[in-house]
Amino acid sequence: MRKFYSLILFSAICMFFESCEPYYYCIVNAYGEQPPKTTYYLVPIDSTMYANPFQYREYKNVLNTRLRELGYVETDSTNAALVIYWGYYFGDRYFAGTSSSQLTNNYGIVNSNTTSTTNASAYGHSTTNRYNNNTTTNAYAYGTAHTNTNTNVNTHNFSVTTSSEDAVYYYDLGCSITACDKGTNEPIWMVETIDRTKQEESLREAMKWAITAACMRIGQNNSGEVKIYEYDGERLGLKYPYR
Repeated sequence: MRKFYSLILFSAICMFFESCEPYYYCIVNAYGEQPPKTTYYLVPIDSTMYANPFQYREYKNVLNTRLRELGYVETDSTNAALVIYWGYYFGDRYFAGTSSSQLTNNYGIVNSNTTSTTNASAYGHSTTNRYNNNTTTNAYAYGTAHTNTNTNVNTHNFSVTTSSEDAVYYYDLGCSITACDKGTNEPIWMVETIDRTKQEESLREAMKWAITAACMRIGQNNSGEVKIYEYDGERLGLKYPYR
């Protein structure tokens, strides 16, 4: 119980300084007061809505853990002072508008021109030899060649920006937990969480944080924002949903 109350205190301090990141955020409505009798057993609000038994068990374990940290003791229906009705829901996806984005790509083009010029000069002489009616002529030529090469490089840089619009969808989720006197079935306290996310893949883990946020407000009889910072959630065995 000390561990869970430490989380509530630390989260309140972080909310004051607004320096701890990242965090989970939701709205919790709380009603009633926490009773001195804390033995309970759980009853799903509507068992037909939980088609996935593994999912139901996963969230039930989170709720039982949070209640145990608050000092509640789970027992059977015969020995319990409270019956706690609870349920959770995932809403349908709905369109929430569009988001605009821009992407800029930078390009460069290099043009290279090479010209060559060759200048040649030559000179020489020849000699003629006559011997026994045989004539031999020898010619000698000399010369030089000079080649001049010029290379011109032109570089052209430019950028192209493309704009796009993406559809934005929201996914609603939430939970409701109500404690009633087992004998009279009179409600004693109730907490409900309302949450929304843009990431469908985060729904599974986000529900665990929503249940935790609801339990943090048990017996407070108010409504408002709840922030749970990642570090504190991980200390309670939760996985941050928005990684």
